[in-house]
Amino acid sequence: MAWNSRYKHMDKDNRTYQDLQIGICGVYPQSTYNNRVPRTRDSCNAFEDNIKPSIGNDGRHCVCVKPQSSFDSDTAYTVSEHTLKAAKAEWVAHHTEEEEEVGSISDVFELYQTDFEVGTYRIQKAGYYKIMEDIEFNFNPGSGDDPNSGQSWWPTADQSDIYEGAGDTRDVYYLGFIAGITVEVDDVVIDLNGFEIAMSKALYYQQRFFSCISLKSVAFPLNQGPGNFGMNPKYANNVVIKDGSIGLSSHHGIHGHFNKNVTIRDVHVHSFETHGIQMSYFKYLNVENVEIGPSSTIAYLKGEYAYARWTVQAFDRIRETDYNVDLFPIQFANRDRAVSLDDVIETLRDLMDIAFRSVMGLEDYEEDDEDYQKAKDLFINEDGTPYGAVMYGLFLNLYFANVFTIHPSTKHSKDALIANVTIHGLKHKTVEYLRMDKHGQAMFRNQFNAPLDARAVLGDQVEMGQDLVWSEVEYVGSPLTDAEILLSLVTDDWGERGLLLITSNFSDWAFGQRKWIDEEDSGHPWLGCNNDRMAHVPKGVIGVRMDGVERVTFRDLTIHDVHEHGELGSDLCGEYWNE
Repeated sequence: MAWNSRYKHMDKDNRTYQDLQIGICGVYPQSTYNNRVPRTRDSCNAFEDNIKPSIGNDGRHCVCVKPQSSFDSDTAYTVSEHTLKAAKAEWVAHHTEEEEEVGSISDVFELYQTDFEVGTYRIQKAGYYKIMEDIEFNFNPGSGDDPNSGQSWWPTADQSDIYEGAGDTRDVYYLGFIAGITVEVDDVVIDLNGFEIAMSKALYYQQRFFSCISLKSVAFPLNQGPGNFGMNPKYANNVVIKDGSIGLSSHHGIHGHFNKNVTIRDVHVHSFETHGIQMSYFKYLNVENVEIGPSSTIAYLKGEYAYARWTVQAFDRIRETDYNVDLFPIQFANRDRAVSLDDVIETLRDLMDIAFRSVMGLEDYEEDDEDYQKAKDLFINEDGTPYGAVMYGLFLNLYFANVFTIHPSTKHSKDALIANVTIHGLKHKTVEYLRMDKHGQAMFRNQFNAPLDARAVLGDQVEMGQDLVWSEVEYVGSPLTDAEILLSLVTDDWGERGLLLITSNFSDWAFGQRKWIDEEDSGHPWLGCNNDRMAHVPKGVIGVRMDGVERVTFRDLTIHDVHEHGELGSDLCGEYWNE
């Protein structure tokens, strides 16, 4: 409707159909072999005169697709409905999988540390799963001497049959191990049996989003999250988690979505970085005799470390392809020398190794060590207090990920009993990040939809705020922003580029080959504020949050010792007012 209103208010003599925008999954059928279907990543992300094909015939799956190199529109032809149905029936006959045996809740499985050596323990059969000793998740551990080489603490390519997406740019495990235990089938009891499950300190730093127990097969439901996390998610129903402790986690203690009949009883959840327990779009949840807290006190690495880890993995893959070698050597503005792709990757990796060894206590560095100072500035959160947009003890959520706004969906969770629950010891500090926005479009961002850090890109110049003279601004950058800018240039692979938005104007400016234009709104970036490292809206620390949940009963809820240490927001994007 907004586009229709915009069109009606335009000059009648100058407006054209190109000024209209077909809505998401527009309802007007179009052929797929005309020149308005995008065939490049840039045209796919463009607006207006752009038809995006729909997979299926009911308008639910509007997507951009990368055409096969062999596609030739001249060979397209029509077929009758009868022929299409016959072809579909033949395909189904040859592709229908046999139903797997899902087991029974009476089947007993005893779990030991040896069951968790190589990766996430995926529960795919109903049963009674009994923890027999304290479990530390430390999957595929690497060496402290070289912690970011190869696939240390990472699903290996030869594990891709178990962990879909390993070594790739999509699917469930493409950004690492998502959980200690996933429950992917109905009718499961996890009996902690008085023991504790937790991440190792090393995995905690190397895998920056994680759930000790995930009541689903994926990190994100379909159409959510900064990438494609699988096409066939499984959500567990009729689950009991009981009698023990759930410890160190870089994100959630327990995370569920789209679950029915879940009971969490006699459990202590602690040392989490973002959520003790989060349940989204559920029906019939019981949380009884549960203690949540204290939160993690060892969050010594920033979000930049996770982005660097994933970016180095991407470059390691790209170096094995026919990337844009003619780009190199390349020299950034105000740098002493030109660099190769290997220079950029290994500089970033070396600083990551220093940061990891430092926070793990494996090596002490002198304060006047120049490389250590660079690593500390870029990657280390010195006081160890979690610093993202928010921390929750208990989050009862609706259908959609609740990170950019409040109440983003009308699909509600229903029916919860929260009895004899204590939430305490939550310590958090919101750290505001400044971003740079492309006028009228979106923020300049990396491949995971996170903003480029304006303070890193601009250095002290950012302190000018709204008084910046953009035509005089020069690129400062960091080893991480250097790598992100080069990622926009070295490959056309859509999977590697992900959600990245760095234009040629931006990269040319970073190389000192152009200047921004002050006189035009679209001639320079705009500073943006009020977000965290992922552009999520800061909300601070919250003991219990409910958003889009119907019929919740509380009995004996205690919340205490909850502290937010975040500073007031920056006024570099404009003054705050109190009216």
